[in-house]
Amino acid sequence: MSIPATIIKPNQGKTFSFLGNTITCKFNNNRQEGRIYEFLATASSGVPPLHSHPWDESFYFLEGEVAFQVETETIEATPGYFVNLPAGVAHTFQVRSPQAKFLVWVSNAAAETYINELAQAAQEQSLTLEAVNAIAQKHHIQFVKVNK
Repeated sequence: MSIPATIIKPNQGKTFSFLGNTITCKFNNNRQEGRIYEFLATASSGVPPLHSHPWDESFYFLEGEVAFQVETETIEATPGYFVNLPAGVAHTFQVRSPQAKFLVWVSNAAAETYINELAQAAQEQSLTLEAVNAIAQKHHIQFVKVNK
């Protein structure tokens, strides 16, 4: 049994919006395996706290400048940078240019459920800090405290 080709045109795909980010699912094979998302974020987008999660994640930067933190190291990611994160590695990012676009591959469908729940809470205007924490805890997202 062969799997049919997947072709998604520009501006197509399931789109989620929250905290100033637009996230479009560009590939979902309807199994437990990975997903590919296109992130479009602006300098005024919310900055995710330093966090880790139980799925692998890879980032490929297409446009703009992003300060990308992995554990205690920060890089200035520009077009062409690639970052691969195994599950459990703490990370965060902040857009430094007016806008940035990057692709994100996640290894598990659980990430999509997490994004769906955040987007739904934002749409219902109930994306409070308490709601974010509850959704994160449900999906085994760990927020990392930085010792200064």
